Amino acid sequence: MSEIENSHAGRSPSGQVPQSASVRDSSSVDIIFAIRIAQSLGLHRDPSRLHIKLSVIEIEIRRRLWFYVCGLDQISAEFHGPRPSIRNDDFDTRLPRNVDDADLSYETRVGIRRLPDGGRFTDMTVLLIRISTVRCFIVLDRMLRESSSTVSVDVENGADLQSDGRNRNRNAALEKMEQFIESVMLHHEEEYLKFSNGSDPMHKLTRLLAETTKSKLWIFYYRLLSGHSHMLRTNLGMNSRERYLSRCVALLEMLDGVVFDPATQVCYWLSSGILQLHALFQALQELLCSILNREEIPNIELLSRCRSCIDAAKLDFDSKEWTLLRHMKEMAETVRIINQTADTQKSVLAENLLPPTGGTSRDDLLTDFNQAGVA
Repeated sequence: MSEIENSHAGRSPSGQVPQSASVRDSSSVDIIFAIRIAQSLGLHRDPSRLHIKLSVIEIEIRRRLWFYVCGLDQISAEFHGPRPSIRNDDFDTRLPRNVDDADLSYETRVGIRRLPDGGRFTDMTVLLIRISTVRCFIVLDRMLRESSSTVSVDVENGADLQSDGRNRNRNAALEKMEQFIESVMLHHEEEYLKFSNGSDPMHKLTRLLAETTKSKLWIFYYRLLSGHSHMLRTNLGMNSRERYLSRCVALLEMLDGVVFDPATQVCYWLSSGILQLHALFQALQELLCSILNREEIPNIELLSRCRSCIDAAKLDFDSKEWTLLRHMKEMAETVRIINQTADTQKSVLAENLLPPTGGTSRDDLLTDFNQAGVA
């Protein structure tokens, strides 16, 4: 594992990723530099298009290196917020082959393939799932930007965005993105996961990665949808918010379980870089609905699971992001105490949010929240 990826992958036993601002900024610059080097070496072009003689192993190494750089770019985007630097039309490199390294060595020596690609669990299975996920992130970002730009043009032209035709087009675009995510998950199952078993630690971690990927793709989709809501002229409805929170809670529960699973410790390098920051932030937002002037999700069981995940999280790092999350967690605990001890109805509490022993008002809590976000 490279120094760049290792700086992103370090994680405490609680599953969190400590990162100082200087380390993250340095890693971001290094990744941009790595992208430029990869492009200058032509790794973004598939070897079959370069018209130069390369061995079987050289072709695979070039493909693996390019998608490794794409993966680093995606990891950096998760930490820093901006979209990945590499876009779908920036490269035509094909996916690496789904074969064992020994198969490549045999093919190089003998000149023929020992076994057909795929159809079994190989050394590349877990990496191909990661690569497929990275490509899915890139495509989803492009699809949402295209939908947003279409709506923006309609706004400039004075179109009625509430018309039935416009709503149908917008809903069709969102449905297309959701179908794309489902198709990626089906591809993972049919091409890779059905050949794994539940006893081998690497196979078990591969299934975990696939489930994590599924949750992260949906979280990424809903986060993009929420971030572009002003451009799409639509807001996340209650059903979408509930599905969003459900994905976040499922991811947090899954990662909390794998940290303490002895069978997965031999492959800890594979799960150690999975980031929980966005899932935790969304979960805390839903627990602070009364402060943020949002309608609370009616699913009591889901909110209870959400609180359990927050209680299990160790938000004990010094970066700005964790400071905000710690403050939100404290506020959520205050809200919970109020809801447990007050005698009035929830609707009254939302308007008169007072800690049980102090004089802090709802407006004061909201001011503290805003100050923590810009501190």
